[in-house]
Amino acid sequence: MHRVFRCADFLVHEIDQSGRVVSVSSVEVPKDSTNEHSVDLTDKNESEQSSIHIAALATAGVSTATATRFLEWVKIELEKNQKRKDRRSGRANKREARAAAAAVAGDEKDKTAPPTNAQAAPSAAAVTNKSADGDTAMTDAAPPASGSGGSGGAAVNDQSEQTEPAEQTEQTERSKLIAQPFQFDAEPDKTKRSLMHKIIRAHWDGQIVTDAVPHATDKSVVCIQAMMAQAAKGMNKRSDRWVEGRPHYLRFALYKQNIDTMEAVRALSSTMKCAPNLFSYAGTKDRRGITTQLITAYKVNASKIASVIAQRFANVMKAGNYEYVPNQLKLGDLKGNRSVLLCIRTAPACFLLCLCNVWSGLVWWSGLVCV
Repeated sequence: MHRVFRCADFLVHEIDQSGRVVSVSSVEVPKDSTNEHSVDLTDKNESEQSSIHIAALATAGVSTATATRFLEWVKIELEKNQKRKDRRSGRANKREARAAAAAVAGDEKDKTAPPTNAQAAPSAAAVTNKSADGDTAMTDAAPPASGSGGSGGAAVNDQSEQTEPAEQTEQTERSKLIAQPFQFDAEPDKTKRSLMHKIIRAHWDGQIVTDAVPHATDKSVVCIQAMMAQAAKGMNKRSDRWVEGRPHYLRFALYKQNIDTMEAVRALSSTMKCAPNLFSYAGTKDRRGITTQLITAYKVNASKIASVIAQRFANVMKAGNYEYVPNQLKLGDLKGNRSVLLCIRTAPACFLLCLCNVWSGLVWWSGLVCV
C-alpha cells in the first residue's frame, strides 16, 4: 500500500564549492543605504526619533513646520500600510477557508454516488403508472420562479438590499486606505534636493521613495515628492538604486518546500516586477521535498527579497545568509547535494536494496515513493 507523500520526508541541502552545506543560519538583512547621514534609531523612543528626523531635514533647508507635517504624514501612511496588510491577510484566510470547504463538499459528493440508469428507470415508470391510474397525485411542486410574487422573490430582493450597503461600506473603507503623496516646499537648489533624497533614504530605508516633480501650485518650480514604496508606481524609486562600489550580485540561501527552483524564481520575479534572468543558481531542486540552495540576483537589494518573501511566500519560502558578491552562480557551481530520506514501514530487503543502489551510483533523484 502506497503512503501519501509528505514534503518533509525528503530533505535536500546543496553543498557549495567550498564543501559547506547550505542552510539558512541568519535572516539578518544587510543595510542597503550606506551614506554619511545614516543613523541608528533602534534604541530611541518616538519623541527622540522625531527630533533626530527634524534636525536631519533641517540640514537640507526644510522648516520645522514642514518637517512636522511630513512626520505626521509618515505615521498615517504606515498605519494605512498595516491595515492594507491585514486586509490582504484576511482575504487570503477567507480564500483558504472557501477552498477547504469546497474540498470537503467535493469529498462528500463523491461518497454519495448518483443512481444508475437501471435504478432510475423503474422509479420513473412507477410514478407514471400511479399518475395514470389516479391513485396518487404528484406532491413535489416546482419551486416558485424568482420573478413571482412568492417568498423567493422577496428573499432575493432583501438579499440585494443588504448587499448594496455592504459594497458601499467596502468601497468607503478601501478609499480611506489609498496612499497619498507628500510634497515638500519648492526648492530651486539642486544640492539641497539631493541632500533631501539622501536623508529620507537613510532615515526611512526601503519604506519611502522620493522624486523631483513640479510643484502642485507652481509648475515652474521643482519640489521633492515623497510616496510610500509599496504605492509608488511610475516614480523614480531611489530606494532601489544600487549603492556605489557595492558588488553587483546578491547571494542568499533559499529554503523552500513543495515548490521547485524555477517556480520559486518565477514567483519572486513576478512579484518584484523584474526579469527572471536576474536570478541564477547552481542547480535545480525538485518540488517534492524541503530544499535549501544558493541563489544570486543581479543588482537586487536584500531588503526587497526579504520583504517579498515575508509578505507573499512566508508559508513556502525563507531566505537568509545575504551577502553581496562580485560573481554570479552558474549551473554546476556546486559539489553536490546532501539528501535525507524518511523511510516508514519499509521492508528490510527493500531498504538494503535502495542503499546498495545509492552507494553504487545507480539512483539519481527523479521522484520518491514511500511504501
